[in-house]
Amino acid sequence: MRSRGRARGVLQTWPKGIEHSSSETFESSQEWLVKSTLLRRGLRFVVNDLVWCSGFGPRWPAEVAALGFDGPQDSNPYAVKFLGESTGAWVSEARMEPWAHKKAPSVAPRWQRRMKVALEAAERRLSK
Repeated sequence: MRSRGRARGVLQTWPKGIEHSSSETFESSQEWLVKSTLLRRGLRFVVNDLVWCSGFGPRWPAEVAALGFDGPQDSNPYAVKFLGESTGAWVSEARMEPWAHKKAPSVAPRWQRRMKVALEAAERRLSK
């Protein structure tokens, strides 16, 4: 996934199971920063959430990989990784729906094998 110049202002939590040397104080301040930013901007999704993402073909399973802001009016704060694919995108909340709200879409035959792989990846992710 391209960084799109978002080195400054990126909010991302530590991936589960990854050891790091941060102190407990740093972790709590990091959590506070993420939560306060989400509340202030009115965002519904956080890093590691599974979502349905649309606008690039059929509605597709995705995972929120990072939150980033180029400025106060940034309309695409979510970096998503499309499951079963090697691609991702920066998207707006309008292109995302909570995972639990939708069933797998029926897709054209040319997408069916890839959708099956993506749904299997989502199931593995949910079973962790």
